[in-house]
Amino acid sequence: MRATRLWARVLVRNHWRATLLLGVLCGLAAGAAGAGWAAARTTADAFPVFVASHHDAPFGVYVCPPGQSLDARCARTLPTEAQRTAILGVPGVASVARVSAVVGRVRSHGRAKLALLYALADRPPRAQASGLLLSGTTNVPLRPGDMVINEGAAVQYGLRAGDRVTFTPYLDDQQGAADNAGPPQGPPVLGIVVGVVRTPGDLTANARGANQAQMSMFVPREWWAQGATFYRYGALSSTWLRAGADANVVKRGIRVAVQPGHAYFEAADTANVATVYDAIDYEVWAARAFALVVALAALLLLGQAIVRQVSRESDDAPVLRSMGFTRREFALATGLRWCAAGAVAVVTAAVVLLASSPVAPIGLARRTIDHGEVHIDGLVAFVTLVGMMVLVAAFGTFAGWRAATQDRRTAPAVSVRSTRSLGPAAATGIRATLGGLRRPLRSNTGSAVGAIVVITMAAVASAALIASYDRVIDEPARFGASWDAVVGNNASVAEADQVAATLAGVDGVGAAAGILDLSGTYVRGEEVPLVSFLPVRGQAETVGPVIVDGRAPTRAGEVAIAGVSMRRLGLSIGDRVTLHAPNTPLGPVHARVVGRAIVNNTYGLEPGVGGVIDGGWAKRLATKVGFDPIPQQIAVKIADGAPRASVQRDLRRTFPESYSRPVPSTALRNLDRLRGLPWTLVAMLVALAVGVTLHALITAIRRRRHELAILRALGFTARNTRASLLWQTTALGAVAAFVGVPLGIVLGRLSWRAITYTNGLAGGAVVPLGAIVLAGSLAVAMPPAPRRGPRDPGVPSWSGGQSP
Repeated sequence: MRATRLWARVLVRNHWRATLLLGVLCGLAAGAAGAGWAAARTTADAFPVFVASHHDAPFGVYVCPPGQSLDARCARTLPTEAQRTAILGVPGVASVARVSAVVGRVRSHGRAKLALLYALADRPPRAQASGLLLSGTTNVPLRPGDMVINEGAAVQYGLRAGDRVTFTPYLDDQQGAADNAGPPQGPPVLGIVVGVVRTPGDLTANARGANQAQMSMFVPREWWAQGATFYRYGALSSTWLRAGADANVVKRGIRVAVQPGHAYFEAADTANVATVYDAIDYEVWAARAFALVVALAALLLLGQAIVRQVSRESDDAPVLRSMGFTRREFALATGLRWCAAGAVAVVTAAVVLLASSPVAPIGLARRTIDHGEVHIDGLVAFVTLVGMMVLVAAFGTFAGWRAATQDRRTAPAVSVRSTRSLGPAAATGIRATLGGLRRPLRSNTGSAVGAIVVITMAAVASAALIASYDRVIDEPARFGASWDAVVGNNASVAEADQVAATLAGVDGVGAAAGILDLSGTYVRGEEVPLVSFLPVRGQAETVGPVIVDGRAPTRAGEVAIAGVSMRRLGLSIGDRVTLHAPNTPLGPVHARVVGRAIVNNTYGLEPGVGGVIDGGWAKRLATKVGFDPIPQQIAVKIADGAPRASVQRDLRRTFPESYSRPVPSTALRNLDRLRGLPWTLVAMLVALAVGVTLHALITAIRRRRHELAILRALGFTARNTRASLLWQTTALGAVAAFVGVPLGIVLGRLSWRAITYTNGLAGGAVVPLGAIVLAGSLAVAMPPAPRRGPRDPGVPSWSGGQSP
């Protein structure tokens, strides 16, 4: 044991700086990986808690007269007090509030904007509290005139808690005035903003690029009593259930209670919540991927660096073995020292975990909490710290055990004849790099090249992903929007005709089509929302769907299915399918798949989900279901050769309240939230690889002392020595760039292919030439060449030279 203590003391005295550096690097890597995994866990848990704490009514109830189906007239009629009382008396119902979505203009601070107000005819129950209160006194409008708005409305209308607001509604015969920003003529109502809340809808953007604006006001009874017929999007009874009540049983009770009228139910809008879940899933998996990549890179790079460090320290092992040191003592001494390095790594990792905990959860989930707190995930911290200690000690002990009996022979020299014309400095520097790469897994040069390859590969792949995403966003046809603008917000055939007549007067329009949705259709139990394109009066050309395989449907009985839906259903072009519309008079409808489409309905629908059918067939199906085939919006394509900017300005001026450009789906916008993650990963890998590269290069250059001493004896000057070292590091970076850039291109293409496959998009990856040149240049410049050679270029010890 005395010999072991002596040997350990020699190791610590001579190599403590390198050991400390590697210990700190291991701690940084472990802390980053642990922080990423802990952030993924907290991110996954935060949003469900937020939704459970801030929920809306499970469903709303429309009550139509006997023999009348749910049409536009019925949906816009405010329920009577008797109907509300009947619903309230059903077992399982906790409370009911009548709500009418009224279109009007909000005026505050001298500004007036078009808005949709959820006017409450009754005192809302406490259960209506929805959202995290950001400012104000309450998130429930309890008194007449109280208004609660969500964060999106606060941003869109420039409102804050305490502001006084005037809401002036449009009358039912002012639909055209609403679309063209005309003055409303309904009775105004005064309100005050008593609360600004954050709802699940505020965590994602709607199809027009702004947050979902929700404004709820408890409107005085005298306002309703004026007898005006308002321009509404709907009027229903929002219904809350008692804890444990079965929604289906309650709905059956409501149908009986409102007889002889007919009850129709509208489920709570869960689309926004679903898209937020999808976005958070992206962030959770991204955080996990970050943790795994950092952990894998650290395991490969730092593990090899530890082995190389132990190998360098064991140059004198054969002599010490001849003096009586056993292999076990050598391994034990080395393991004890690396246990100390493991302790340094544990402390560093604990500091990183502690410092990074306030930033979790990340992304959208972070907006569901008031503020970040210092909190350590016990399970993640235990696995990270204990695992780091065990791995560092195990790498050091194994390397010591292996090095104690390793045959330390000099690697064969590498002849580089082609470099002779460059001069002795270039020849010796390049030979040193290539000599080290003869055994890449056993040399410090291999460690440095591996580290730079990882950085270059990650940088090129990240640039390819971001460039590919930007191209999809810049070319709307790639996400299913084959048009240049969308106008109109139609709720009736008359409105659609008026928009078409107005559009006919705009010069430069080449084609247009009305977008008609048929939601609630199913194929083999999978929901497949259908979209169709209807001709617009006054337009010679019609905008059509984006078809990437096969052809577009042109008659009844044909359908083009989006890629994700086709994959889920196991369909291919030529297959026959049966369309179902549950709870409607429409029976099973048979169709043949004629193409694969990228679907876009101007809002909400994901490009890989749903299908496209012929417009004439869609109108007939909608009529059978009981709905008026009204295209809610009209897609407009600018004519070839027309001044695009001028036509866009004319459209925006003609339709100031309904004009919009093609907007990517929610899933695509969610991908944009991850734009910074690849570069965060690259930055972490850079920090990791720079440390490994520094350690490997310093060790490799120290190994060249024997060679440099001979060269100095043969006439090398100090300048020649520095030039040789510079050529060595430049050659090292060039080799890394030669390997890393192609691997990065392949990784970027494969990653983007996975994204397009998942989202049903079209188009391959874009690899920007500038990113390749920049990454290659940085790879060559990354290895730091020392400004001078080793201080003592004397002949090394008896152990003989070893390859760098």
